[in-house]
Amino acid sequence: MDLIIISAVDESGIEPAIQRAKAAGIIVIAVDTPARGADAAIMTNAIQAGETSCEYLFSQMGGKGKVLLVDGTPIQTIIDRIKGCKNVAQKYPDIKIVGQQASRNDRASGLMVTTDMLTANPDVSGIFGMNDPAALGAVLAVEQAGKAGAIKVTGVDGSPEAVEELKRSGSPFIGTATQNPGEMVRQAISLAQDMVDGKHIASPTVLIPSVLVTRDNVDSYPGW
Repeated sequence: MDLIIISAVDESGIEPAIQRAKAAGIIVIAVDTPARGADAAIMTNAIQAGETSCEYLFSQMGGKGKVLLVDGTPIQTIIDRIKGCKNVAQKYPDIKIVGQQASRNDRASGLMVTTDMLTANPDVSGIFGMNDPAALGAVLAVEQAGKAGAIKVTGVDGSPEAVEELKRSGSPFIGTATQNPGEMVRQAISLAQDMVDGKHIASPTVLIPSVLVTRDNVDSYPGW
C-alpha cells in the first residue's frame, strides 16, 4: 500500500493511526476536513462556502430579518462554514442571528434542533444549515411549523438530495454551496503522485472553491 486517503471524523483522534501509516512509508492525504499529521489536505474552501450560502440567503431575505444557524459537530470544516456565514452577517446590520444549535450533521437532528429554535424564535425568516442534511432537516421543521412561505433555508454540499429539494415546488430550500468530492479525490491522487516523484509541493493544503446552486441554475449543475 502506497497511499491512504481519509475523511476524518475526529481530526485529532486519527493522528496515531496516521503516524503509524507514515512510519510504514505510506502517504496519507486528508479530504473534506483536516487530519492532524496527514501529508496534505484537499478540502472545499469552507469559509467561502459558508459565505456563499449565507450571502444568497440574506440577499433573498431582502437584507433584513432574524436568522437561525443549524450548526454541527465541532470539526474545523463545520466551524469554518459557520464562521463564513457570520462574516457575511457583519455586512448586514439588519440581519440578526437569534439562534444557533448544534445538530449531529444529519436530517433527523437538524429537524430536532430547528424545531426547538423555532419554538423560541417563531418570527425568523431565514435558516442556514451548515450541511445539506441538517438544512433539509430544517426544511422539515419549517414545513411542520406551517411556515414554508415565510422562512428561507440554505445549506452546503450540493448533494443529490439538495438538488432534488431545489426542484420541489414550494420548498423553503432555496440554495446550497457546493462541494466536489470527486475533484477532492482526483487532486489527492495527483498530489500523492507528485510527492512520490519528489516534486516540489507549493502547499500541503488545497482549497477547492465552492459555487452556489439555486433554482435558477440547478438544471445545469452536474452534481456529484
